[in-house]
Amino acid sequence: MNLEERLELYAALETVLADPHDLLEVMLASTDPDAAVPALRSRFGISEIAARAVLDAQFRRVTSRERALITEGCDELRAHLETLRRQVADTQP
Repeated sequence: MNLEERLELYAALETVLADPHDLLEVMLASTDPDAAVPALRSRFGISEIAARAVLDAQFRRVTSRERALITEGCDELRAHLETLRRQVADTQP
């Protein structure tokens, strides 16, 4: 998995876990995991892969400490990706 894909998944978790009540509402209204995927995509504006990653996440991710760690990881990935993009831009003629 490349850096941009990792960032997409972290950002999706960050978005969804910013409102765990909405996540729970979607999950309770879904008949099964396959039905939850389009509902998550629609509610949170995330990709199918990201929705499946949200479904695969452990429920412990909803705790405030875990949400903070996800946000921190997302921020670090964004900064790293931006650094890499700047380095590439600096080497372009």
